[in-house]
Amino acid sequence: MLRELGVRDPRGGPWYTGLARYGNDHFIFCGINVAGRTGHNYQNHFRGADLVWRGKTGSSLKHRSIQDLLSGNGKVHIFFRRHDRDPFTYAGEASAKQIDDVIPIRVRWRIPHSRD
Repeated sequence: MLRELGVRDPRGGPWYTGLARYGNDHFIFCGINVAGRTGHNYQNHFRGADLVWRGKTGSSLKHRSIQDLLSGNGKVHIFFRRHDRDPFTYAGEASAKQIDDVIPIRVRWRIPHSRD
């Protein structure tokens, strides 16, 4: 799916476990109600077609990467999985519906064409 979105040869790390950027676009990879490979469970969950997402431990609205993510410049693509080793499912493009200035940052993403 990443190639279909114009991303060439992503290499591990945040490309499959967090937040990545390619050009102006942002890519969120998250587990839904499940701990990831590091053992962290950020309590990500769907509320209807919306995704309630928490950034990594210590992430804050003050961080440049979070400001860039929420700036509206570029698209935000959401990928999720329900089990630690499952392949990610592409949910679609999202826009921030609600931003909670807590640590770690919490954002409710509206996904108009959710594939959940």
